[in-house]
Amino acid sequence: MKKIKVLFLSLALLLIFSGAALAESVNVSSQGLIIKPIFPTTIDPTAKSYNIDGENYFSIRALQFSFSSSSFKYMSVKYNKDKDVITVEKPGEDISYSMEDRFINDPLNKDPQVVKKDIKLNINSKDFVLKGYNIDGRNYVRLKDFAEAMDFSLSYDYINKLIVVDLEKPYKAESESDFKALHEKEYRDLRALIDSHVEGLESESTGFIKAFKPKMDLTSYKTYRDKLLQVKKDFSRESLLKENNLSTDFSYYIYIYRDLENLSYAANELVYNIDVFKDNGDILSIYTKDYANSFLKTLKELRGHLEPYDNYYK
Repeated sequence: MKKIKVLFLSLALLLIFSGAALAESVNVSSQGLIIKPIFPTTIDPTAKSYNIDGENYFSIRALQFSFSSSSFKYMSVKYNKDKDVITVEKPGEDISYSMEDRFINDPLNKDPQVVKKDIKLNINSKDFVLKGYNIDGRNYVRLKDFAEAMDFSLSYDYINKLIVVDLEKPYKAESESDFKALHEKEYRDLRALIDSHVEGLESESTGFIKAFKPKMDLTSYKTYRDKLLQVKKDFSRESLLKENNLSTDFSYYIYIYRDLENLSYAANELVYNIDVFKDNGDILSIYTKDYANSFLKTLKELRGHLEPYDNYYK
């Protein structure tokens, strides 16, 4: 009898631990999200999700918040508690949040209460049922399923490991080979533009910093100054987006894009300080060296941010 009890207890424990092993893996996700047109060149700082068995699940209410700005309202969301139906309308309307809703995108619970659930949606008067979860009282759906139902573009940046949402384009499935075919030429064009402007500037900036003193002969730095001026003109935000005849989608180059803007800013300040040298009685501002250091530092960061693209498109 004692052996039977021990055997029964062992079987029960085996079933318990087997069940735990088979349960879904639920973790707070660190997946970065770029949302066009709201966050086209930076990672959305508000979008947070759970990763369940390798898939990203978002609260629909949280997505409403992330998909909205002062000038762009993508969707409105209402919940019918009696029918357990979420009604979504496009385009959106002005959003008013309760105090609870204002914190919907705060860091998520690392030990959530998770219940598998079919999420009923009514989108522009059309019914959908998406597989999802109720997590700590909120309904979560897989982002891919929601994108297809809402008909917005969802793609993946295979280099920076970021999800790119485009609320102004229709849904389509995109493979990694599609990604390469779409973006390889634009990257090579962007790389050629960068190379044509920064060649030699790292060593020239290092030399300028080492030689710097408030009173120095700047005649030998005219070529350096002219290169900086070209960087300032061509790497400004306006030039990058409008004047270089590139088809580049900067959503896929967010770190490079930031580096180019920073280079433009530092170059502008350096050129200004060099050009007012005579007006200041042949004395350079002490800030000139700071801008030169900032320019050099950004050049090195740019080199590091280009490397993953170069390796990917070998």
